[in-house]
Amino acid sequence: MRVADPDTRENSRSIFERSAVQGEAKECWMYLCALAAEEKDPVRLRKLIHQICELLDAKQRRLDLKPPEPPQKTTEHTPG
Repeated sequence: MRVADPDTRENSRSIFERSAVQGEAKECWMYLCALAAEEKDPVRLRKLIHQICELLDAKQRRLDLKPPEPPQKTTEHTPG
């Protein structure tokens, strides 16, 4: 797998846009975290962190839109 350089045309933003379109955003932020953990350049690190925040914010917005699951009904035997 080729790692995208944040300063090239195929940067983290492009990864985010493709992921969202292709349904591959499933934990793309974890991949970017791995890149950030190894990044030595502070400017590139800041860009990666910004992208991670965007992905996590988008994920939170999706989760906020999901209806809450109904509580599970327990079957209680009531004498009567």
